[in-house]
Amino acid sequence: MILSTLYILFGNFRALLTFNGLGEYTFFFLAVLGNIILRYREPDLARPYKPIILFPLIFLFIAAFIVLRGAIFAPGPAGTLIALWIIGVAFHVVRKRSGYGEP
Repeated sequence: MILSTLYILFGNFRALLTFNGLGEYTFFFLAVLGNIILRYREPDLARPYKPIILFPLIFLFIAAFIVLRGAIFAPGPAGTLIALWIIGVAFHVVRKRSGYGEP
């Protein structure tokens, strides 16, 4: 929210859209990749629907292309996003090691 507000206040709405697109398509990529991995690790898991593997693979390649192209042409927002990922992973690791939130 803070980054979005700063981008809007300083008039760089295009950077906000680029940053948002990079973040969204990264999570789309990771969600579909997780789906593909889960399909092979847990083949007997009940699923409401199971498309042929070609469709998730096509989406995976398109999402990867969008993220890589965005990172190449907009290294500033991509660097900010990577820094936020590193902070998030570090927070997750510290929280997991401390045992916080476990029953």
